[in-house]
Amino acid sequence: MTKTTFRERCGVFAIVVASALATLAIVQSGERAAVSQSQTEPGLATYALPGSGFALAGVASGDRIWVLATDGATKTTPGLTLTNFSPTGRAREFTIPLTAGGIQAGLAAAADGALWIATGRQVVRLDPATGAVRTIPLPGPTLAVPNANKVPDGTILGWGNATSLAVDDFGDVWVARFAVPALTRVRVASGVVDEVPLSTTAVDPERLLSVHGAIWFTVNYSPSRVLNSAVGRLDPPTGSSVLFPIGASTLVTDGASISAVGVRWLGIDPITGAATERAMPIGAYDQSVSTVAAGQLVMRIARETKLTFSDEQGRIGRTIAYDEGSFQDRLGNANRASSRLAFLLVTDDRAVWFAPQGGSLIYRSP
Repeated sequence: MTKTTFRERCGVFAIVVASALATLAIVQSGERAAVSQSQTEPGLATYALPGSGFALAGVASGDRIWVLATDGATKTTPGLTLTNFSPTGRAREFTIPLTAGGIQAGLAAAADGALWIATGRQVVRLDPATGAVRTIPLPGPTLAVPNANKVPDGTILGWGNATSLAVDDFGDVWVARFAVPALTRVRVASGVVDEVPLSTTAVDPERLLSVHGAIWFTVNYSPSRVLNSAVGRLDPPTGSSVLFPIGASTLVTDGASISAVGVRWLGIDPITGAATERAMPIGAYDQSVSTVAAGQLVMRIARETKLTFSDEQGRIGRTIAYDEGSFQDRLGNANRASSRLAFLLVTDDRAVWFAPQGGSLIYRSP
């Protein structure tokens, strides 16, 4: 069990931003036959992203998923697409009138059915039913972690770009931003944007998770320059935060508990923060993205195109190989890639969906 104390530092700056309202045309509606079956893994289905773009983030919705991806038009200033995939194909596609702010972006679903996107220094709300969008710019950051890497002129490349977002129980949106020791809150009803500092300026949040009324996060930079060296919890009503000395690169929840996964697999009580260690499988695993399905940890073997399922004793059971390729070019040719995963999700029908970073194929295994 892990116990810790915390220092509280509350303080915000607020700015009211003008939000742009518009309506997106639905690029394509209705099921499209965009499914292929794997030749090497029985039951594994592949889905092509529109325009040969590459996946940035995904979120589960019932037995379907939404995927945020680049549009494949240009490598320097790519646009964005948001696509709904069902088990039988691509159901809906939207073109988002934004430029991708790098390979990291946030995607989250709200209780009202809206989808929120964060990329660069902006967030967007999309109503999938009507195509209505609301764009809210994020102000320039005022804080920076001291250990952030800088170029010779002192600039922090990507400083303030969004890396993740989550929607709290009040419907407000929280955004993690690169090298910023704070969380940015978007008060959806009023359009007010707050920067809420963490209890220390030495870490910056990277991945966010909204659970049991709190915002949980992994950290990127730390005083020791060790990435993903702690897990934090922020209370939205007060803005107070606490850090736990738990190394993790991924946070997932089954509703009752939180799994923090890095070089170790820890089960965290979302109320007390107490941690219980669970066994990790032996071997080299990519800790950047993982999930939990029916009590089993699902991870990718590093430098391989294979997923493993392991129990709390570290015993590997099922594996999923996707060696036939993860990148599809404009001619429809699939090319093998072994990059890290952009997302790894479990839907309500217990299917596992995933996509490699830089890849244009989406995978589903029942």
